[in-house]
Amino acid sequence: MKKQYKEVLLLIQTLLTLFTLFFMVFTIIDKTFLIALQIIIAILLFVIAINSYYIFNRKKMSYLYFIATIIMIVMIVYGAI
Repeated sequence: MKKQYKEVLLLIQTLLTLFTLFFMVFTIIDKTFLIALQIIIAILLFVIAINSYYIFNRKKMSYLYFIATIIMIVMIVYGAI
């Protein structure tokens, strides 16, 4: 993978982490942001899985993150969270 793509993926992970922190604060103030927070966390888990697989070469951990992403999405869709 090219260095440019790695930098972009790390930047996306950093931005999603910041968005997660902001939405956590917003969710404390107003509960309507909970769905947005859950979606951002699911996307963040997916990006972490990609970064773990391609950048850090931690193949086993990336499978765990992919499974956690799928579980999170299923729980969001069915309203379990």
